[in-house]
Amino acid sequence: MRCTNKCSSLFNTALSMKKISILICFLSIGFHVLSQRTVNDNIATTSNSGYEIIVTTGVGTYSMSDLKEVQKLIIDNSEIPLQVTSSFPAYFNYSIRLGYKSNIASQGITAGLMSTGSRSSLADYSGYVYSDINCQAIYMGYYYQREFYGASFFRQYIAFGYNVNLSFIGSGVDMNDKLILYDNAPENDDFVQTNKNTFNALGIYTDPSLYARYMFSKRFGIELNVGGAISFSTPLYFDKVKNYITVYDEKRFVNWSGVRLSVGIVCKL
Repeated sequence: MRCTNKCSSLFNTALSMKKISILICFLSIGFHVLSQRTVNDNIATTSNSGYEIIVTTGVGTYSMSDLKEVQKLIIDNSEIPLQVTSSFPAYFNYSIRLGYKSNIASQGITAGLMSTGSRSSLADYSGYVYSDINCQAIYMGYYYQREFYGASFFRQYIAFGYNVNLSFIGSGVDMNDKLILYDNAPENDDFVQTNKNTFNALGIYTDPSLYARYMFSKRFGIELNVGGAISFSTPLYFDKVKNYITVYDEKRFVNWSGVRLSVGIVCKL
């Protein structure tokens, strides 16, 4: 039964990654074709060169197939009938880009923060117990942005284009377990037992996207991004990269691949 579940998990992971890869492939082809188009003349006169900063916040889905299996194994092997409270849901992410724009293209540095997690728990009159897997990631790298269409809209500038980037990513995974048993006697303290382990991973991250940007003035505007992400990382390790950990006899990976949707504020310096 365990082999069947493992094979099914690997198949679902491969299928998910295949879908994401196909999405990125189509986006890349579209980027290439659209970038060959003749850009509207308005771009040359309306889109000024100079430094710009874009701060975004959005929502992303995160694959985390390996850690979802870990959550399931924790529940299956627990002597307490834990229930899934959450399992790596879509959650907020934040990013910042600082670059130089020259006519219709810009490039520079980008950085961002993502997080998600899971909880398995049980509570009743005698106490409660939970098992958490909390994931955070910080990435930093290079981005390239290019417009493929721009025009005047309500006397201001609107542009459509694409973003591509490549970043190094560092991930942290905290596994926290806590058990509390209530003691009804006022003179006694509740029984509390905790266990915490922290692991890390290093990898490569990219989240290409299509964007629409509307400038309210020459210096300020808003930007909407829709795209997908792919990440590759080392196995989770403890303290040093070479100290790979095994959870239920296997190395485990963190996977930030998924869909991305964000909105940001543009400021030209």
